[in-house]
Amino acid sequence: MLESLISEQSHHYRKGETIYHEGTSSFGIYLIKQGHVKIFTNGIEGKEHILRLATGGDILGHRSLFKCKMNLESAKALEDTECYFVEHKTIEDLFIKNPELAIDTLLRLSHELDEALNRNSVLVKKNVRERMAEYFLTMDKLYGENHCIRLHLSREEIASMIGTANETAIRVISDFKEQGLITEIDKTFYLKDTEKLKLIADLSE
Repeated sequence: MLESLISEQSHHYRKGETIYHEGTSSFGIYLIKQGHVKIFTNGIEGKEHILRLATGGDILGHRSLFKCKMNLESAKALEDTECYFVEHKTIEDLFIKNPELAIDTLLRLSHELDEALNRNSVLVKKNVRERMAEYFLTMDKLYGENHCIRLHLSREEIASMIGTANETAIRVISDFKEQGLITEIDKTFYLKDTEKLKLIADLSE
């Protein structure tokens, strides 16, 4: 809905470029036109903790609209990405003129909260193999095409997504390859046995 109401020029970010930093002043929100972005915070000793991934149509920085005018996380382009930037005052004016937009934004926030709660539940209740299997299935659903995941994350980023150490993530990925569950060609993962991955992730119907 927001896409149809804004007239701002888009901004381009190269792969690996930071869109905004945690702890800096926030002057507006970002709407992704195309590309993929990781949203993360830095924990103890600067260790990166990925909160979520975002893609075309998703909004970034909207948490600062209601809590404070401060970026509560960082955002970095995972590939060449194009975003619209909309100032807080513009958004606030749009909310007044278009109550449906405010409701839509609250629904997005609610959905984001649901995803965060679900992810925390997975981290607490499932072991590393189960979490890794669910990670691949989720990535396939969101970013896959014919069970080919073209969004490239490093081993460190994958480890952050499932809440484990890099070495553990590397070992589990190797195990999945040996078992014929996945293959990897030029950093692109292909899911070879989604049914077995569902069984491991305890997602079978």
